Amino acid sequence: MNDPEAEPTVEKYEVVLPKEQRRALLYRTLSLLWIFPSLGALWIIAPALKNWKTAPTFGDSVRLIRLEEWLALLLLAAHVGFVFLAWRNRKKMSLLRIDGQRIGRIIQ
Repeated sequence: MNDPEAEPTVEKYEVVLPKEQRRALLYRTLSLLWIFPSLGALWIIAPALKNWKTAPTFGDSVRLIRLEEWLALLLLAAHVGFVFLAWRNRKKMSLLRIDGQRIGRIIQ
């Protein structure tokens, strides 16, 4: 029955993700992993908020922002951008089925 010399037959399929699906996966991954830098940015910004609120004018509050706080704000803005791009790319996708099985998503 089991011939040790017989090679097993294994069908190999190479699944290549479409460009749009790779991009959506990239932005989704960046959105999830960017949580850690964002938490560090919030750690930097939280103590500075009281200084910003006590400034009499908007210009004074902008002058009170230090370099590391500007960089923390840029990190948070990048996170918002990644979340938006992940949402936009996911919204463009629809299910791709081959032989009745779901194998991925592709743009219409």
